Amino acid sequence: MSSEMRLKKMCEYCGIPFIARQHRTRFCCHRCNQLDYKQKQRDLTIADTIDRTRQMTEQQKPSFSLHTVEKSLINIKELSVVCSISERTLFRLIKADDFPKMKVGKRLLFDKLQVLKYFNHKFGNP
Repeated sequence: MSSEMRLKKMCEYCGIPFIARQHRTRFCCHRCNQLDYKQKQRDLTIADTIDRTRQMTEQQKPSFSLHTVEKSLINIKELSVVCSISERTLFRLIKADDFPKMKVGKRLLFDKLQVLKYFNHKFGNP
């Protein structure tokens, strides 16, 4: 009992018109069917990854605002920006024994408030 039905349809993947023998046929060929299936699987994977990432970020939200947190220990580059002084000038100033600096391993760190107080004391602004 075969049907001699012929329906003009458009392929849901490539958009090419074709003649279908069944009313439920959606694609013009097996290749379009495979490509559509793979695309749907990719979309599901991406949506799942986005959902899991969103859930993880919601769980790990900090209880404080990132804009209110300010670093107190900074490196030489950040100190040069804060003080509006070149790094070379800062290296010359660091040679002084009373300059507030901290050596942690190979890193040279500075407490921003202490350095600003040092500059105010040493160079003015009473």
